[in-house]
Amino acid sequence: MKPGTDAEWDIGALYQPWVVKDGDFYYMWYSAGKGPQAIGYAWSTDGINWAKTDQAIVTASSGYYGTPTVIKSNDDWHMWFLHESGSNSDIMYINTIAQ
Repeated sequence: MKPGTDAEWDIGALYQPWVVKDGDFYYMWYSAGKGPQAIGYAWSTDGINWAKTDQAIVTASSGYYGTPTVIKSNDDWHMWFLHESGSNSDIMYINTIAQ
């Protein structure tokens, strides 16, 4: 997978992939952008060829987002990730559903 073009959310570079196999699909959450500034995901049936989302799941309004860690519990996907802004850093959490 390669970084997106000027019109895509993952322009610049790709960082810190996290892959989970669930049934017949592989899901990959990754940080991207100039920084990185956003986290999104892609899916695959073979773990090699990926289809990515058109929009990020989360986008930083300031600082950087990165290092997504994702687990599935029952039918819910849970993601923790790092938010760094200046000299501050926090662990953030969202409940997300892979499509």
